[in-house]
Amino acid sequence: MKQFLEVGKLNNTHGIKGELKMQLWCDDIEFLKQFKTLYFDDKGQNSVEITSVRSQKNLAIIKLKGIDSIEQAETVKGKILYCNRDDASIDEDANYIADLIGCYVVDIDTEEEYGKVVDVLNYGSCMIQNLGESILLSLQHPI
Repeated sequence: MKQFLEVGKLNNTHGIKGELKMQLWCDDIEFLKQFKTLYFDDKGQNSVEITSVRSQKNLAIIKLKGIDSIEQAETVKGKILYCNRDDASIDEDANYIADLIGCYVVDIDTEEEYGKVVDVLNYGSCMIQNLGESILLSLQHPI
């Protein structure tokens, strides 16, 4: 199980005071707002404090401590940000997509095994489980 989970990618700068546009890879802006610290690596070794975050259309505008100019923002543009799963609060019946990778998909009625999840693809209107070998299944609740 991964301890540090991808929450989004810093796509571009926003303004001249160090704010950045962030493509969200998590459910929504409210999930992101619960964090005070994010990480630039999946090991949790390069942390950064969030000073503000707000929504703009389908993106987040995020301000990180120590990044106070457009020039400084340019140095982190394109980087992926991670959260520590211990800092996150999710519903008891919710699952992280990262935790589905490697799970076996079994028909609840027939107990037929379809394969192991190798990836989950988000197409906006639906999520698709990739079981490899050209097997794709729509992700439906309950898991």
